[in-house]
Amino acid sequence: MVSSRENGDSPDVVVIGGGPAGSTTATLLAQQGYKVELFERERFPRFHIGESLIPETYWVLKRLDMLPKMRASRFVKKYSVQFVSQKGKLSEPFYFMEHKPHECSQTWQVLRSEFDQLYAYLQIMSLRMGPRLTYTLDLPNFLQIEAIPSMLLQPLVENAIKHGLEPKVGDGWVGVVAKRTDQGLEISVSDSGVGLPVSKATNGSYGMLHVRERLKVIYGPAATLTLAALEPQGVRATVRIPQ
Repeated sequence: MVSSRENGDSPDVVVIGGGPAGSTTATLLAQQGYKVELFERERFPRFHIGESLIPETYWVLKRLDMLPKMRASRFVKKYSVQFVSQKGKLSEPFYFMEHKPHECSQTWQVLRSEFDQLYAYLQIMSLRMGPRLTYTLDLPNFLQIEAIPSMLLQPLVENAIKHGLEPKVGDGWVGVVAKRTDQGLEISVSDSGVGLPVSKATNGSYGMLHVRERLKVIYGPAATLTLAALEPQGVRATVRIPQ
């Protein structure tokens, strides 16, 4: 390879692949004064499962000199994770700080990582329910780094499966869509299940009440969770978070 010190048109280093490792490598080399070209076949930002932030990325962010920007961002701080069993049951929260009392035990939550978690959960439920369950996740590129509290959407998806699709005879689907409106962020969870009984048509299950309370505490009364019946059957739960 011809050095850029001998020919200004040629890079010192070519990095193939713009994932977390490739992007980090290219950035660190560029910080050392090398001319770097990064090649990636996909358009950025991209939605790849498994690229959510975990606590130990703290040290990489520190080396990249990104910690001040992350601390100043409006991303929701993440202190724990939950795991999903093969039967779709959630574990108790695993708090990072209890096992490693250091600032590195806190990371950040973005909307993409919520969709990562939904994908993992729905994959497990697909294995359990087989062809009875199909699903779609629609997250536009420009919303992938939108800040959102952790575990806000999964209770809605769980509710759709437990109360909508599992009691239903035959196939069904779940769809999750995020979009930006003039009022803020809107995320809907729709299903083709049996619908809600009259007693739950307004407030929904306990999980729905919990989501509604979290929205109120974090964003105030302007944030809402509403339920609407779909035709010929099914329910749509819509979360609206103001700007």
